[in-house]
Amino acid sequence: MSPDAITLAAIERALAARHGRREGRELRFLCPAHEDRHPSARWNAADAVWCCDACQAGGGWSDLVARLGIDPPPARDLPAEVEAVYDYRDAEGSLLYQVLRKRGKSFACRRPLPGGGWAWNLDGMERVLYRLPETAAAVRAGAVVFVAEGEKDADRLAALGLAATTNPGGAGKWRPAYGAVLRGARVVILPDNDLAGRRHAEAVRSNLAGAAAAVRVLELAGLAEKGDVSEWIAAREREGRMAAEIRAELEELAAAALGSRRELGPLAAAAPAVGSRASRVRLAADVAPQAVSFLWHPTCRAAS
Repeated sequence: MSPDAITLAAIERALAARHGRREGRELRFLCPAHEDRHPSARWNAADAVWCCDACQAGGGWSDLVARLGIDPPPARDLPAEVEAVYDYRDAEGSLLYQVLRKRGKSFACRRPLPGGGWAWNLDGMERVLYRLPETAAAVRAGAVVFVAEGEKDADRLAALGLAATTNPGGAGKWRPAYGAVLRGARVVILPDNDLAGRRHAEAVRSNLAGAAAAVRVLELAGLAEKGDVSEWIAAREREGRMAAEIRAELEELAAAALGSRRELGPLAAAAPAVGSRASRVRLAADVAPQAVSFLWHPTCRAAS
């Protein structure tokens, strides 16, 4: 059995507290099986396994959950129609508030009260990026950060071993203050396939253009109207493709998007690097409005 998105998020939060840092497709952290002063254990979210290079301990995700003392998410205080709970935490990993997705794609928010229980509002709460501690760690490590349009999409990307975040509230709710977290980062924005998604992506791109080291909007082809990256991933899973292969495709598309024209030149002369499947994307440059251009790759389609 694979861990659900809530459990994966809990694991990554716990590893961040154990000096977790991203190394390629893995997170390196202080091993829970021995007295570890220098992070020697590795967690692979895509395969849901961990191992320690020093003491040779390791196992699956359930073993790691037990060793880290992660409690299963409480369900008794949640309405029956809740399908998912997304934790929003501060930079130190402390819970600020939760976004709850209900059946029918409606949402509610709640924040913990000092004496216990919940307030079903965000009065006085600072709005932060989803997966903030993990995102900040990814920026420090120089990893590419994917900005999706919703928590479900960010968790799907994180489950592949990618750095991913989103803003609370969905399309149209990006705040300029979020750009500070991504200062100096290489950012790829994955919009939903609709007008609201494209407008939201452009707003994010515009905000990050002065802060991020590089920022591109990457539109995944083959999506239905209002489709998202979760559906893009699911389509590849139905084809029988493994998580590592899907992740590698996204990494290659992101690398092409963030590369310069010179870097893309050899790719343009070669056969499509990601195979014959429909993985075309639009790559929008983060340049000044008077000098907007598009980067081309064999798997790209013309901008609409």
